[in-house]
Amino acid sequence: MPTDPAAPPPEHTNTCKLLRRVGLAALVLGVLLAVLGIGSFMFSFIGAFSSNGEPSFPVLFPLAFVGMPLLFVGAACLMAGYTGAVSKYIVREQVPAAAEGINRLVPATLGSLRGAASAVGHGLRADGCACAKCGESCDADARFCDRCGAPTVTACSSCNAPQDSDAKFCDACGAAMPAAAADRNA
Repeated sequence: MPTDPAAPPPEHTNTCKLLRRVGLAALVLGVLLAVLGIGSFMFSFIGAFSSNGEPSFPVLFPLAFVGMPLLFVGAACLMAGYTGAVSKYIVREQVPAAAEGINRLVPATLGSLRGAASAVGHGLRADGCACAKCGESCDADARFCDRCGAPTVTACSSCNAPQDSDAKFCDACGAAMPAAAADRNA
């Protein structure tokens, strides 16, 4: 019988059950002691526990100081015991909504995503360049495009340093390339 790889190990399940039981017991005991202690304090002012009607000392009040920490311990154990179940519930509620949102966004942004992915891919491939005329990728040492025949390398008019054909400024001296100047004047 194949086991579910996402299923927690039995010792984890046993720990969760123990935390839930201990947490519930501590929480109930903490509430009981806190109510008794605070009730003793309140009723001592109205004389409910004295036989002569005079205010009495709140005998059970120290129980509130035991009950309050037990409330915290019980709540912490319950939180630890139910964290997995609550997380799974939240995931089951949120994943369909997130998937629907992504499904709505992807078609609207697909062109932009493809363009960005292409640019990243081109940048990661340091072994070539793109033709300025048709966009075809070229080898790094190619002087002309394999697809359209356009030159892929031009020389700077100021320093004669080789430049990509789509460069707007010279890499070596910073001078504007002739094609860039023509673009600005147009």
